[in-house]
Amino acid sequence: MTRLIPHPGSEQDGNETQTLVTALRSRAQAHPDRTAFLWLDGQGRELRRATFADLDRAACAAAAVLQTEGFEGERVLLSCRDGLDFMTGFLGCAYAGVVAVPVNPPQHEGAAARLRSVAEDAAPAAWLTGEDPGETARWIAGAQLPERPVYGIRELAAGSPAQWRPPAIGAGDLAFLQYTSGSTSDPKGVMVTHANLAWNSRSAAARFEHSPDSTMVTWLPLFHDMGLIYAALETVYSGIRCVMISPYSFLKRPRVWLEAITRYGGTHSAAPNFAYDLCVRRIPEEQRRGLSLETWRVALNGSEPVRASTLRRFADAFSACGFRPQAFNPGYGLAEATVVVTGHPVGGGPKIRKSAEEGREVVSVGAPAPHARIAIVDPSLRVECPEGVTGEVWVSGPMVARGYWRREEATRETFFARLADTRESPFLRTGDLGFVDKGELYLTGRIKDLVIVAGQNHYPQDIEETVERCHPAIRPAGVIAFSVEGKEGEELVVVAAVSEREAEKKGVIAEITSRIRQRVALHHEIRAHRVLLARPAAIPKTSSGKVQRRLCRLRYLAGEIESLEERFEPEVARAISAAD
Repeated sequence: MTRLIPHPGSEQDGNETQTLVTALRSRAQAHPDRTAFLWLDGQGRELRRATFADLDRAACAAAAVLQTEGFEGERVLLSCRDGLDFMTGFLGCAYAGVVAVPVNPPQHEGAAARLRSVAEDAAPAAWLTGEDPGETARWIAGAQLPERPVYGIRELAAGSPAQWRPPAIGAGDLAFLQYTSGSTSDPKGVMVTHANLAWNSRSAAARFEHSPDSTMVTWLPLFHDMGLIYAALETVYSGIRCVMISPYSFLKRPRVWLEAITRYGGTHSAAPNFAYDLCVRRIPEEQRRGLSLETWRVALNGSEPVRASTLRRFADAFSACGFRPQAFNPGYGLAEATVVVTGHPVGGGPKIRKSAEEGREVVSVGAPAPHARIAIVDPSLRVECPEGVTGEVWVSGPMVARGYWRREEATRETFFARLADTRESPFLRTGDLGFVDKGELYLTGRIKDLVIVAGQNHYPQDIEETVERCHPAIRPAGVIAFSVEGKEGEELVVVAAVSEREAEKKGVIAEITSRIRQRVALHHEIRAHRVLLARPAAIPKTSSGKVQRRLCRLRYLAGEIESLEERFEPEVARAISAAD
């Protein structure tokens, strides 16, 4: 098994000895018949459930095959639509001493580029799938991905657990590779150790008051850190019950999420901004009847950054269903720090204030856990900023992962930063911007996404929120703002998603374009040099739903984004071109 040089911050909380294997084996021995996971369909019907003993047996059986095939110490790609299959495969890898590499299940050609990048970087020995192995193998060949043996997880789990032998792994060993979303760069494999997972779980359990009486309800993708670590693996470490729904089921019918919380008495659940907004928009008042959200104690929101308007709209819409605003718990995390960095005590509710520098409304994402440290740093001088001043967020502590897989230079630059004046080190450079006030972190944006026009900094997410709300035809979470070099310096470009059905209506394109320009000028005192209306599919997003501003900018500069103006109202397009 690969032994890694520890990140110095990871030893601040004593020597971790627990691994995923010892954690699940302990649960299975102490509470073999306790339900660990339930898997629901798109209508909220229970399809499958597994006890801790079931998980342990299936993991042993799957691991025995992987060990027999000689994969111990290797990387293995893992893709599943079924949540229980995913957990069986993931835990089976841990039991075999194999490094799991969770990826988005193959669906379409658009997913091939990311999968190819991950596969080439991770150099896996095999592929585990919850789908038909033959079908997956054909998709791999058709997408021109590196060919590897493909194993069906259910077939592995049906084997004999008696052949399993405990792997020679320790807390400092690599547990899995979590590939970043690629929202600002190519995906990189974050090396997460068993010690990282154990510390993160204990910290989350203490902060969010997890216990065997808690019920987690999640639809978050299990191939991403929030869904995998905060929701699913917390079941193994803390003994909570986890009710899982497919992310595709949630996107198709958001009410299934709140129905599950109602039916199973969900106490904890997490989601990004867009999910709370989607519930408000897609669950009308008459469909809210029958929902009971009184048991929901922690509604974690880990978006970048959290929008105060989102919190207010959801609380107003579902207060009649028993949802309490105090349940909202905005937090901050990233794959490079396992998942959770900051959060609030349970029941404290969100704190909203105006930033001193821009006067923008910002939401506190809480304070760091014990033994973790956050520094707000001037990225050019590499010295700490005074309280209340915005800078780059640097993080140190036992949650920080070991680095990027096979990327030594990027690891040194990102994971081993040093303050110039005090020489304090190492810090993880997050690339996020924020400030600290009274010990709590407030996020404002990302360094790479800043729009700088006429010497003024503008946060793209603020412009995007303004544009989203200026016309009902604009798709939520379907706006991207960025800057490009123009004749007179940096110029603002806004790309907004509008359905073709709306764009076909006479005069709508001109109306939307005009309103976007007016609202952006009024609220941000900046001219939108180019407003481009596009089909929703033209807005590039990561598999976790984050807009990809960098990729959208590149596609815009390459002329690869089709303009609805040119398609439906060429005279409007010509007028815009002449004005620009």
